[in-house]
Amino acid sequence: PKETSGTPSRFDWIGAGLLFAAMASGVYVLERLPHFGFFHPQIIGFGIFFAVTLIALCIYEIKTPTPLINIRVFTRFRVNAVIISFFIIQIVYCGLLYLLPFYLTNTMRVDSLTSGFYLLIPPLVTAIVSVPISRWSDKTGRRWFMTASCVFLVLISVVFAFIKPEWGVIPLLASLLMMGLSIGFVSGPGSGRIVEVMPDGEQELGSTLMMTCVYCGGVVGTALYAAVFTLLTAEGGQILSFADLPTELFLSGFHLTMAAGIVISVISVLLSAVVPDRKSS
Repeated sequence: PKETSGTPSRFDWIGAGLLFAAMASGVYVLERLPHFGFFHPQIIGFGIFFAVTLIALCIYEIKTPTPLINIRVFTRFRVNAVIISFFIIQIVYCGLLYLLPFYLTNTMRVDSLTSGFYLLIPPLVTAIVSVPISRWSDKTGRRWFMTASCVFLVLISVVFAFIKPEWGVIPLLASLLMMGLSIGFVSGPGSGRIVEVMPDGEQELGSTLMMTCVYCGGVVGTALYAAVFTLLTAEGGQILSFADLPTELFLSGFHLTMAAGIVISVISVLLSAVVPDRKSS
């Protein structure tokens, strides 16, 4: 048919290269900052490289006729709010998942096998609830499901900001359950919501941005939580392996890192709740 014929669009290799360079250099700075400090030549050099490639990406994507990312969609508040909220969810979830094994082995003294069983709870819960939640959100709207996901992360971060080994396994199990619910509530509704807030004709871009948020958010979340935790537990400029930290020092860094997670999780709640669902025509 005429509607589906035409010249295939050219893939934006330059845009993809600039995006990769910006992401790689930004994550490197984030990950190495606690070890080198702000004024180390590598931090300054890669920080400048990150800024230059990010600016170059924006300029190039605006000018090219077949952009990888249509930068102009980010002039809309509802697009920015939903994408940032979704991105924060990935950051917080992956940051939690990164630090939890160290908490289990360092403070609760469980072995690696038992720790692995504990960490199976969130994906199992997600697998159980994600499909029915996605179908339900298709009928009722996605806004409050995504907001509920953000609220779960706030509650989890609050628990982990105060948790102690003597509390036992009940708060831990409840938090792991909420982690699974958080991703179960956002996996379908959040993805659909990003596509939904895109301007007409940009729905494919919404799908691309969703996947970028998932993968980039995971990397950034891991690096961010590791960097914050490392800065908080470094004594006299000496950085120890997480597994070798004294329990009291580990708990102090863990609690403060989770407190930072509360702040960004609250931001995600507000950004998700403020954008209404698009009315069905």
